[in-house]
Amino acid sequence: MLEIGIGTGEFAIAVSQLAKKVVAADVSTAMLDYAKEKAIEKNIHNIEFHHAGFLTFNASPEQFDIIFTQLALHHLPDFWKFVALKKINTLLKKGGNFF
Repeated sequence: MLEIGIGTGEFAIAVSQLAKKVVAADVSTAMLDYAKEKAIEKNIHNIEFHHAGFLTFNASPEQFDIIFTQLALHHLPDFWKFVALKKINTLLKKGGNFF
């Protein structure tokens, strides 16, 4: 699973209990640091953190079963939302879901 715009990491941490691996991305280093610290405190080690957003995320050629975002996509101007959604589509496995 990939979450873009993790904020405090609450969702990524919750999902990490169900997923083999969670990739968590945010453009804010402060939010990433906070989320990493929270994961460490909860002894969670299957979250991979990336300093990136919708337009800059380039982890690996890996594709995801699930891509999730909340309270983040609306920050992009409309043209860049379209670009971001196209990129998300390329990151999804066939039959994958975007929430």
